[in-house]
Amino acid sequence: MSNVTKEIRKTFELLIKPTWSYKEIMAWCYVSKTTAIKIKDMAIKENDGGVQYGSHLVKTDAVLAYYGTTREKELKLYRDMLGINEND
Repeated sequence: MSNVTKEIRKTFELLIKPTWSYKEIMAWCYVSKTTAIKIKDMAIKENDGGVQYGSHLVKTDAVLAYYGTTREKELKLYRDMLGINEND
C-alpha cells in the first residue's frame, strides 16, 4: 500500500467517527492544538455540534459544516478514491 493510499485510508477512518476531539480536528485540518480547540468551540457554537456528556467532543458534521462540506459528501469522495462500495 502506497503512502498516499495510507493517508487516504487514515482520513477515511476519521470520517467514519461520529464525533471528534481536538486531536481528530488537528489531523483533518493540519492545524495546531490551539487552533483545533478554537475550531471545535466555533463548530459547537455555530453548528450545534455539542455532545451530551462529552464536553471534549464535537459532532464531526458540525466541524465539516464549518468548512462548508458534509460528512456524506466527504465519505463518498473517499469511498470513490479507495474503491469501496457504500454497502461494504
